[in-house]
Amino acid sequence: EIYYNQVTHEQSRYIALHVGILWGIGRFILKNGDNIDVMLDSKPMYDTLCEHKKSEPFIENRISSIRHLEAQRDLKLNFHLISDKDNLACKNSE
Repeated sequence: EIYYNQVTHEQSRYIALHVGILWGIGRFILKNGDNIDVMLDSKPMYDTLCEHKKSEPFIENRISSIRHLEAQRDLKLNFHLISDKDNLACKNSE
C-alpha cells in the first residue's frame, strides 16, 4: 500500500523477477536444485545482482526475497546480460 503508484521502471523489473520465480515454483516448472538462466537487458540490474552492488531499500528487499527463494529451493540463478534487440519480451510489445 505504501508503494502504490510509486514503483519505478527499474523497481518493476525486480518485482517481475520475484513474481516469475514464485510463479515457476507454484506451477512446478521450477523444481528444487534447478539451474535457471535469467536473461537481463538492464546493465544496472545485472551489476546489482551479479556483483552484489548495493541499491535502494525497495530493491534490496526484492533481492533479499529472491536470494531467500534461491537458498530455500536450492536454485542456481545464472544471470546473463543481453541486448534490447535480443529480449523476446520486447518484441511482443512492439
